[in-house]
Amino acid sequence: MRLPITQILDRFPIRLSVTDYCNLDCFFCSNEGMDEEQRNTTHINVDQAVYLLEVLREHGLSNVSITGGEPTLHPDIGRIVREANRLRFQKRFFHSNGVELDEEILRSGLGEFTKIGVSLHTTDFDNWSRMTGGTHRQWEKLNRNLNILGESGLGRRVEIKSVPVNGYNLDDGSMKGILELCDRYDFRFKFLQFEPVTEEHGARVVESRDIVERLKAVGCLEEDEQKIFRGQSDYLPAVPLRYGSARGVYVDIGCGREEVCRACYKSNETFITPQLEIKPCHASDHSIPLASLISDGDRGGILNAIAQARDFLQTAPGQSVTYWRENES
Repeated sequence: MRLPITQILDRFPIRLSVTDYCNLDCFFCSNEGMDEEQRNTTHINVDQAVYLLEVLREHGLSNVSITGGEPTLHPDIGRIVREANRLRFQKRFFHSNGVELDEEILRSGLGEFTKIGVSLHTTDFDNWSRMTGGTHRQWEKLNRNLNILGESGLGRRVEIKSVPVNGYNLDDGSMKGILELCDRYDFRFKFLQFEPVTEEHGARVVESRDIVERLKAVGCLEEDEQKIFRGQSDYLPAVPLRYGSARGVYVDIGCGREEVCRACYKSNETFITPQLEIKPCHASDHSIPLASLISDGDRGGILNAIAQARDFLQTAPGQSVTYWRENES
């Protein structure tokens, strides 16, 4: 049975990709399941995005995540941040690779956000460069911005993310470096299982139990609590962890597994592309257009599209998919 739209918007975040431009070239980037041709092509129309958020906020949306690509590359990212603050969402998340996450964007209002996520993966430059294609100059900017975040007193509102990848950053030094950074600044940490984008990535995947054991071996303690994610524990199974004063989690996304795929519609956020399309499932090429509905001021059509996305997830479209681009020919 379909949930009322107010319940959908209150329970499930909107993940708004404001650009598909990125200043790094991570070999394992899923591009949120979008076609490769959609990289470095589009910035979201800010007026249309703000109208969309206003409509959804009016009908109960409580949680918005700003993402990309790399959102700091949007030429009007300051306005986007300010508008999210103006609408007073209960939770406001921002996801970045950190290279351009400087004092200027913090002054635009990013410091008011509930969470600022930084994908770092390793504190070793050579490993970071191999994973991201980043330059030494970008690495220096990233580390300067991490220090700015730490000294700004944001503490646990900052979450450092790392995807352990076999052959790149699975060593004790890479893992411990992330944990010690978080302990130093009271950041949170999140380790996520690598989701293979192509068939060739299969050899890079590390089993969840092996990652957790490695984290314990470098000093993490497992917290004795059950991790409930948006009302259930099947999708995104998580292991709560502590390292010194820092708290965090290991997350097994679990795409493709039957029990996870069938639970996804009960917990997954609603992803909206820079082209203003809803993409309900990253493992599927199905999308629902929003741009014309926004241009026409069709509020009912917008709300119905959000509900349609939830209905589509109920069909478990990604079940048995073993890598993200499996459906591409």
